[in-house]
Formats: sequence, C-alpha cells, structure tokens
Amino acid sequence: MIPAKFSDENYADLNNIFSGGDISSSTKADLELYSIMLSRPNAYLHFSKFAFSQLCDTVRTLLIVRISEEQNIQAKKESRLALIIACVALIAGIVQAGLAYLQYASTQPVQVTASTPLPVRMVETNHEYVAHTLPEQKTTEPKLPEKKK
Repeated sequence: MIPAKFSDENYADLNNIFSGGDISSSTKADLELYSIMLSRPNAYLHFSKFAFSQLCDTVRTLLIVRISEEQNIQAKKESRLALIIACVALIAGIVQAGLAYLQYASTQPVQVTASTPLPVRMVETNHEYVAHTLPEQKTTEPKLPEKKK
C-alpha cells in the first residue's frame, strides 16, 4: 500500500540509497515506489538541484530496465512454448507420413465406396490395379409407326 504522504525520513532514506549506489540493485516494486515519491509536489525540496534531476533519470532508467527484463523472461517462455508446439507438429507430420507409406506399401487394397455407381471399376491383377470399363448398355430406339400413304 502506498502511503498518502512521505516523510522527510523517507526522502532521506532515498537520498542515502542513491548516494550509496545501492539503487541499482533495487527491485521493480522499490523503483515504482521511488518514482511515486519523486513525482509528489515539492519532492525536489528534499534534494539538491542537480541530485533531484539525476535521481529522477536514474529511477526512470532502472525502472525501464526492470520492465524490459520482465518482458524478456515472458518472451522466452512464449518462445519455448512455440518451439514445443512446432516439435509436436513435426513429429505428428512424420508419423502421418510413415503411416501413409505403410498403408501404400501394404498388399491390402483400399476399398472405396461410392454412393452412386461408377462407370469404371478397379480390378486387382497380381497386386496391380487395372481399370476396366463397364460394358455399354444397349438400348433400342422405339420404332415409330410408318406413315400411311
């Protein structure tokens, strides 16, 4: 929870952390608190003129670095997940190709059924499939009555 007001002691602690060089090892939460402290009205009165602007720049830069590090960790996790998915897809593709080859190489013919009769049928001859056409159906034309003269 962020306090409504910061005391002179809080600002003195921040100045000591900045002067001692320990600010570079601060966590993101600490840096966010420092940026809130520095954004309060009259915060500049607790620091010298040059130290305040330098402290603000340092906190802002370190906060950007911490955010960037968090995003980098998240991107690495997402990259690993994408790599795992790609590997699974590759393995599935290899398995599918292998099974298709085994089915093709097997001596068992593949039976195809159609809902309508086909004009061509496949006949197995020595493990080779040859297309045979169905015999034509003979139809007779109706005889027309002869015209009487």
